[in-house]
Order: sequence, then structure tokens, then C-alpha cells
Amino acid sequence: MWTKNGLLTTVVLLITLLHSTTAIVCGDGTTDLYVSSQEELDFDLNGCTSWIGGIVIGYKWNGPLVLNNITNITKYFETETYYQNSSQPVGTQFLTSVDAPELRDLKFLTITRSSNLTRISLPKLERVHRVLLDHMENNALTLDFSSLARVGSYVDIAGNIPRVSFPSLVEVKGELSVASDEDLVEAKTYERGADFPGIDVDFPVLEKAALLYLVGNISSINMPSLRTLSLTYGDDYHILQEWDLKIWTAGNSLEVSLPLLSEISDISLKGNVGSFSFPALKTIKGSFDFEPSDRATFDVRPLQDAWNIDISGNLTSYNLDSLTSLDILTIQPDSFISCNPALEAWRRLRPQYDEEDWNDGTRYRYSGFSCNGFEVPEKKQEKENKPFPKIPVGLTIGIGVPVFIFFAFALWHSNKGKRKAEEIAKIPPPDYEAEMAARSAGGGEVLPDYEPRRSGVSGSHPGSVIELVDMTRPSQFPHHPPGYDIAVGSGTEAGPSTGGSGEVPAGERL
Repeated sequence: MWTKNGLLTTVVLLITLLHSTTAIVCGDGTTDLYVSSQEELDFDLNGCTSWIGGIVIGYKWNGPLVLNNITNITKYFETETYYQNSSQPVGTQFLTSVDAPELRDLKFLTITRSSNLTRISLPKLERVHRVLLDHMENNALTLDFSSLARVGSYVDIAGNIPRVSFPSLVEVKGELSVASDEDLVEAKTYERGADFPGIDVDFPVLEKAALLYLVGNISSINMPSLRTLSLTYGDDYHILQEWDLKIWTAGNSLEVSLPLLSEISDISLKGNVGSFSFPALKTIKGSFDFEPSDRATFDVRPLQDAWNIDISGNLTSYNLDSLTSLDILTIQPDSFISCNPALEAWRRLRPQYDEEDWNDGTRYRYSGFSCNGFEVPEKKQEKENKPFPKIPVGLTIGIGVPVFIFFAFALWHSNKGKRKAEEIAKIPPPDYEAEMAARSAGGGEVLPDYEPRRSGVSGSHPGSVIELVDMTRPSQFPHHPPGYDIAVGSGTEAGPSTGGSGEVPAGERL
């Protein structure tokens, strides 16, 4: 039997229970909710569990934000961006944290240019169409998206975020981008990434995405379940990019391992990529671009089919043995390496091309093949590859010492002969007058007496002036030139002559 007090208590309990379990929808979808403080937010959403429309956090918000009781927002939940006396946009600079403990469904999440933000926590969020978190480089930011499983469009995260972890995310139908800074995503180089703190990237159950961009200072990557990266898969993505997988990093050496990745069109790995491994990847529909900044090797195995492979940077070695189909191969390392393995692979893959198409000895460009290294000629390569014989030290000394002594003796003997020849050359020749006297006395060949030639001939007599010419031995020929007999046939002196300045007066000697 019901009593009056008992009936009243039951009614109160039922009302309380219904109120706590019944969704209360607020908003009409035409007007967005704009709030600048926690008091305004709590007042406008008092008693609501779902909001039809969008919620904007005003730029004057100061302190933490807590979105209580709301489980669903049909449009966006975003921070305000405005321009105030500057061409640069300004966000909610004094917002320090965002917590939405009950939120499960959301269309767009956009939090940007909140320089003092340290935490974003949406632990029960399961579905969202787009996530944009960027331009938050001042403070280290922590994220909590523990339950997020599917993203209908794209996820762009950029800032000072030591760890980006989405432990339940399985599918992103657009671009998945994690960067140290938003500007690095579109940058043409990777070097600026070293100016930012490192980021650990953790997506343990992610299987599919249209694009994957990891740019900046990437410390580690954990994506053991990723199978597909393809633009054809995504029905909505942020920006049409050139690569399906782009990892451009600077900082500590990064190991890239995607053990289940098997469907992809284009890959670009640049910067401090120490190694990479794609053990399930057999086909690349587009290009594979590899440009390491530190010493690294390019081992494409087990890849079989690709359209274009472009290797450059600080390359130490490469392996192309598994390839069975390739249209373009370009190797342009920072330092010269042997082109022989690439040339051998190209001959195997494209035997129809003539190797004489282009070759200047250091670079090859055979209808799609280019290698900026050098070729080791086959004979020279065989010689270089031949191991050097291991000669015992004792045998080397036993042969080398006698050979050295022999050459030293030969050099000494040669110098001795030269010194003897020089001594003989220094002996003066015999005196001419002594030789003539010896010959006149019968000691040698008799030669005619020598009489110097005199100038100033008067009639048939020679002059008294001796000319220092024709001072040679008599000719061996029987006939002499005219006047020879007169010049040497008489030893008498002649009288004065009426000649010129070359005469000597009679009675004087030269």
C-alpha cells in the first residue's frame, strides 16, 4: 500500500533518473554559440547534452575550458581567429586547456594559434570529420584522443607536441599530417625541422589513410598496422599533394618501418632517415624518392615494380636486385659511388636500350637511366677485387735485402768508373816542342819544321810580321794552296816593307 510520502519519493526518483538519461537537444542549427568565458558556456549549455550548430571560443577567453555534459556537436567546435592592428591573425592567446570529457561526435575540431595552450583532452570522442590543431609552438602540448576511431576527412596537427598518439584510430579518409610547424608541410626543404623539438608519432592500429605526411623533427614512428596509403581511397582530403607518403625530418636519425604497407603510389623520404623497411611492399605505382642527409643505404628489397626511382643525398650504397620493372632510374649522390650495380640492373631491366646513347665516362643517361657516379672498368674491377697475396715477412726480407745490396754495389761501381775517367781527363797533353824535338831526333814521325806565316810579302820574300793564322800541321794532301811554299819554304827575315800598319821595322822583334 502506497503512502503519501512513499509515492512522493518515487516520483522524485523517476524524474531524476529520466533527466539523467534523456538527451536534451539545444540549438536550432542556424545560430552559433559564441562564448568568452566558462560562465557564459555553462549558462548557455545548462541542461543540454547535444548542441545543434557550432560553438566558437572567443579570443578573449582566459584560462581553462571545460565542456560539461555535451556528447554531440553537429557542426564545429573551434577557437576564434581575428586580425587586430596586424596583418597576422591572432587566436585565443590566453586559453590554457580544453577538456570535453563526454563529447563523442563532432563535425569539425579546429583549435589554432593558441600560444599558451598546454592540453587538449577529448577522451571519449569516437567520430569526427576533420581535426585541425596548429600554430601552437610556444608550450609543450599534450593530446588525449583515446577513443577516436575514424576521421571522415583529414587530420592536421602541427606544433610543439612531444607525443602524438591516437591509440584507437583505424581510418583517416583524407590526409594525416603531423608536423613540427605548419609552414614545414609546404616547404621545399627539410633543414628547418632541426629548429623544433622532436615528436614521437604513435598510431598503433591505423590501417588506412589517403596521405601520410610526417614533417619536421620526427623522433620515432609507430605504425605497425598501416596497409594502405592512396589518394584513390580518400573521398575527401585536405590538399592534393605530390606524395602518398612524405617523411621529411631533421634531428636525430630516424628509422622508418612500416611492416604491413602494401598499397601506395608515391614515397618521399628525405633528411635524417637512417634506414627504412617496407617488407610487404612489392609495387609502387609512382615514384620512390630518397635523399638522406646523413650516411645511409638504399635497399629497395623486396620491391619489384616501380615507375621511377630517384636516389640522391649522402648515399653510401644501394641495392636494386629485387626490381623486375622500372621506367626511370636516377642516382645523383653528394659523393661519387660506383655506377656498376645500377648499370647492371638497368641492362637487366631495359635490355632494348643502346648503351651508347649517352656516355662521357662519368655519367650515364640511357633513355631513362642517369647515374652521376663512376664506372669501374670490368678488368680493373676484377683486379681491384682480387685479394692481395699474403707474403710472409721473412720471405720478403730474404729477397729484398740481397736485391738492395746488388743495386747499391752497381751504383758504387758506376760512380767509381766515372771518377777514374775524370782523373784521366785532368792529365795535360805532352809539350809540342818536346814532341817535335823527339821526332827530329828519330824518336817518332819526322814532321816538317814549323815556321809561322809572315805578312807583308815583297817580291818572293816573306814579310817580317808573323800572322797568327794557319797554325796547323801541314796538310796531308800533296797539293797546297797558292803561296803556301813561299810562306813556309824560307826561314830568312825580310827587309822593311812599305806595307800598312801591320808591319814591324827591320831589326826589331815581335
